[in-house]
This record gives sequence, structure tokens and C-alpha cells, in this order.
Amino acid sequence: NSITLSDSVKEIALDSFKGWSNSETLDKRVKIIFGANLEKLYSSSFPFGYQIFDFRKATKVPAMINSPNYRPTTKKYSTFIIPDALYDEWRASTNWASITTEWKKASEVTG
Repeated sequence: NSITLSDSVKEIALDSFKGWSNSETLDKRVKIIFGANLEKLYSSSFPFGYQIFDFRKATKVPAMINSPNYRPTTKKYSTFIIPDALYDEWRASTNWASITTEWKKASEVTG
């Protein structure tokens, strides 16, 4: 239930994980661990029902193309783990804002 991307990955293209969208993944929490050099990602690349985006290794805020959460609900579908030094900048970035996202500083998370 986790995917680890190397530091060499700079972009997550549109629909990168489209083939993984099925009933098995929709009800599971999938953790995606990003490398340090991500520059851009398309939110619709992640079809999983619940996801943890672990950006603890990030050195900058990557560009998010389209909304990270498009479900019309107040339920938390995604958790973003952000480096403490980038937390305020990341939260202020308008294209990352979503009511269905839980935000955590890296220092608040273990494991």
C-alpha cells in the first residue's frame, strides 16, 4: 500500500497511475513517498480512494496542476506531510488548497 518515488523523479504526468484505479485501491489508504526533486504533478494522476502524500524530502513546493481533491465532500481523503520549513508556503499556495485535505508538519509525524 505504498509507492516510493526516487529523487530523480521531477514530474508525475497526467493519469500516471490510472491503471491502478479499481475497487481494491479505492477503499485502501495508499502512501506515496516523493523524492526531493519533484517539480510538478497532476493531481488526477492518483486515483486512489484515500492517499497520504509524503513530501518530507521536498526541497521546494512543486507545482500542482489542477485541484488535489475534487470530491464534493468534507471528508478527509488526503493527508499531506510537509517539511516544517516549507509548511507555511505550501499551505499558502492556492492551487494546493482543499477542504478534503489534512495537513501535517513532518515533525508531527512518526514513521
